[in-house]
Amino acid sequence: MLGKMSEGLQRTPKKGGLLQKMADMKPEGILSLHPENFSIEYPQVVTLRVEPAGGERSKITLVTMDQKIELYSSLVAANGVREQVKSLLDTRVEYRG
Repeated sequence: MLGKMSEGLQRTPKKGGLLQKMADMKPEGILSLHPENFSIEYPQVVTLRVEPAGGERSKITLVTMDQKIELYSSLVAANGVREQVKSLLDTRVEYRG
C-alpha cells in the first residue's frame, strides 16, 4: 500500500474509488498494480517514521533488518492510514508533526 501511496494519492472522487478498490484487494493484487511496489513482512520492520516534508507531502523512512527506504506520500495518504499502521507496528512507528 505504501508503494502506491508514494505516488501522492489525494482524496478526489476518482482517487477515492481507487483507495477503496485497493482496500478491497489482496496484497498480491496491490503488489501487481505497479512494477515498483514491493513487500516487507511486519517482523522485518525495525522502525517506520512519518514526518512532514514540506507542502502537502510526508516523508516516510522505513528501516528493516537489512535496508533503509525513504518514500514520499501526500499528507492525506499518510494520515489516512495512521491508525492502521500504528495498530500493526505498535511502538515501531513514529508520526512526527
